[in-house]
Amino acid sequence: MPFLEFLISVGLGGLIGLEREQVQKKGKFVHIAGVRTFALVSLFGTCLKYIENYSEVLSWILAAGFLLMLSGNYIASTIRQGVNGATTEVALFLTLIIGYLCGNQAYLPALILSVIMLIILVLKKSLHLFAEKITNREMRSIIIFAALSGVILPLIPKTDLLHGYVNLFQAWLMIVLIAGISLLSYMLIKLLGASKGLFLSGFLGGLISSTAVTLSFAALSKSSPRHKWSFVTGIVFASSAMFARVFLEVLLVNNALGWKVFQSLIVSSIVGILIAVWMGSTHKIKSIFKSDTIKEPAPLELKKAFGFGLAFIVISAVMKFLNSQFGANGIYAASFVSGMVDTDAISLSLANLANTGLSLDVAAMGILIAAYANTLIKLGYVWFLGDRKLAHSLLGIFIAMIGSGYVWYVVS
Repeated sequence: MPFLEFLISVGLGGLIGLEREQVQKKGKFVHIAGVRTFALVSLFGTCLKYIENYSEVLSWILAAGFLLMLSGNYIASTIRQGVNGATTEVALFLTLIIGYLCGNQAYLPALILSVIMLIILVLKKSLHLFAEKITNREMRSIIIFAALSGVILPLIPKTDLLHGYVNLFQAWLMIVLIAGISLLSYMLIKLLGASKGLFLSGFLGGLISSTAVTLSFAALSKSSPRHKWSFVTGIVFASSAMFARVFLEVLLVNNALGWKVFQSLIVSSIVGILIAVWMGSTHKIKSIFKSDTIKEPAPLELKKAFGFGLAFIVISAVMKFLNSQFGANGIYAASFVSGMVDTDAISLSLANLANTGLSLDVAAMGILIAAYANTLIKLGYVWFLGDRKLAHSLLGIFIAMIGSGYVWYVVS
């Protein structure tokens, strides 16, 4: 009904106007648009939809007139006050679109657009600080990722090759997925700071590579045995992040399979986090990620990404062959071996195979086996490369993480 459309339109416009009014009150420039203006602009957008039903030409003329008025106001403000930014003017234009969406009863897109606008407007200082801190290498990484996902991916054919054993589009999609998660994790560390504490540094570091964190701390534990509990806590946080990352990757590729392994993976992750938090408070550990403690990861490692793509192709082909020849047992054996090297390729391969006929139960068990194997192999890294007392301390914790997740999977 029209009343609801107008009501939602005014509400969303007024909410954006409220944020703009608060900002302008704190500034030194003349107030040009607040709650009432934004609410009216959104209402005008809704009215344009109704006018369009009677005369499409008239609606376009009115919209063009609004844009001319907005442009004139921006030029006048620039001349009068020397204002270079056009945030409010752009926000008004987008508010017009929000009102038009409400007129079309597209309430969800209107709400999503409103929320995105508010987030961008409210995070003004944080975004400016981030832009000031970003380096040329990080900017190149963002551009490369945009090219990988937005330019190259759509051009790759989706057809199967080699009797269905290879699909280049699926492989490239997995490369984009892993690169995106790594880049996002890096940016979070950049924004939040690597020295903010054990949870942020260990967990976010684990989202990039829990194995890299483990190897770094294992090597350091020999020269700094007095920091044993710091290293234990950091490795446990990173390993907990690995379980969460596997869940996210699988969920993005196969929704049904993702939720099937959700409880088991998250239980293992939560148990690890709780133990790490308890150890951190018991031993009064403040921070372990200092500039001289662990090497800062690269924002986007192309060699690693393409290596993962090759591993995905090989593992997917091997999985299809083993499933056809040996059934579930072949999948489980390959999952254990692959998991000791890397969880990403095997997890995404199984998630992709489950989309094309592999049993969800078999795929879920294979993913859990790979995650558990990857957790256990970390003990080997620590045992051979680091202080063996560190390995002894991790043994019980890893058993608790694996055992709790597996028991939950069996019971549920």
